[in-house]
Amino acid sequence: MAVCGSGSTGTTRLKRIDTVTELSRIKGIPLYVQIREAIREQIERGELHVGDKLPSEEELAEQFGVSRMTARRGLDDLVQEGLLQRKHGVGTLVVSRRITRNYTRLTSFYEQAAEEGLEPSSKLLDFSVVQASADLASRLMVEPGAPVMRITRLRLLGGEPIALHVAHVARDLCPALLNEDLEDQSLYRLYESHGLKIVWARQRIEARAATGEQARYLGLKPGAPVLYSERTTYTTNNTPIEWVQAYASGAPYAIEVTLFRDESASPNIIAGVE
Repeated sequence: MAVCGSGSTGTTRLKRIDTVTELSRIKGIPLYVQIREAIREQIERGELHVGDKLPSEEELAEQFGVSRMTARRGLDDLVQEGLLQRKHGVGTLVVSRRITRNYTRLTSFYEQAAEEGLEPSSKLLDFSVVQASADLASRLMVEPGAPVMRITRLRLLGGEPIALHVAHVARDLCPALLNEDLEDQSLYRLYESHGLKIVWARQRIEARAATGEQARYLGLKPGAPVLYSERTTYTTNNTPIEWVQAYASGAPYAIEVTLFRDESASPNIIAGVE
């Protein structure tokens, strides 16, 4: 379903469809779910952009041939997911677009977002050299106390914060980073530009509660659920090049994984590496 007109300067109109007839073709799916998914698809396809203003609930109800309550319920789910936001005196706005992380491929935040036609950017919050703790030294295979670069960046899509990333890189492995502008560049591409090939990574994902600092950067309430992940990325000879901790607002993220019943059928398995 296409969108007519520009939403950045006025109300974005959803294309008028054959209302109840078209919505009711999918048996057993509530009308509000079909409305919700129609709007979600427009956001994910880039037909609705961050900042676009949606039609009012009355207009949506008229266009879809449903009650205002049904139209409102469809919007409510997207508001709770963080894709839409209601502003008093303004209306309902698109505030985020979902990024799908495909974990069958090893890509950086910038690479994945750019492939999906999104507008990634970063804000450098801190860049310092610290001494490796015993735990960090073990992850990066360096001696305890060795110098490690700590790079803290706020990740944004369309200017909206979606994740907080803290990367740890052994200084002696890639000292050239000390002279790079890290505001809006992919670390993976910087590594490779300095002769360090990205080969594979191991990642762990879990749900956590946002701390006060994380919530402040991500625009959440303290204690709100976030998607926490930590990834160790390896260069040749199984040498760890970085260990990254990421705290993401769950709403803009989807995870896609390819699963194999028989391990021998997977082309992506790295055998014998622990």
